[in-house]
Amino acid sequence: MARKLTKPPCLVAGDGNGQVFEIPELQAAGRRLHTLLQPEPGDYLPMPNGSSLFELPGRKPVGFDPVKKIFTTVAAYRGVPVTAVAAFLAPAYTQMLHAAFVTEPGAVRLPLFAYTAVGWRRNQFYVPAIRVDADVRQDPEQFDQRLIHRRANALLKKHPRNRLVA
Repeated sequence: MARKLTKPPCLVAGDGNGQVFEIPELQAAGRRLHTLLQPEPGDYLPMPNGSSLFELPGRKPVGFDPVKKIFTTVAAYRGVPVTAVAAFLAPAYTQMLHAAFVTEPGAVRLPLFAYTAVGWRRNQFYVPAIRVDADVRQDPEQFDQRLIHRRANALLKKHPRNRLVA
């Protein structure tokens, strides 16, 4: 089992083309409703296996500046425009905080997902979340992903115009 963090993870951002990186000068932040929060290091756990990362187009990441003691929005890092990044948690886990970001005018509407705050520390992603179902049936490593993809593709071929399948 991974050790609890003693220092906050770094803010994570994306370049808009699928590359995700940390911004070590800032700490990861989260949001509850419209309130920005800085979770305690112990509130984080390693991002669960089976979780995914998403870039959030038209949204700028918000991190916590530990020197100035303020939340700050990041439009660019080292001259590169950045976009906010969030985690979509694997089953059995519940997010404690949403991703912290500022939405730009005219930004596309995002699908209704649970966009969880995410940070980077000790060469891995961390999320403010808790496991709420200990049953192993919720663990993605229990399933043969290749078999699932094969069967999903076969179903798509069999029903190419069915919107529920696609």
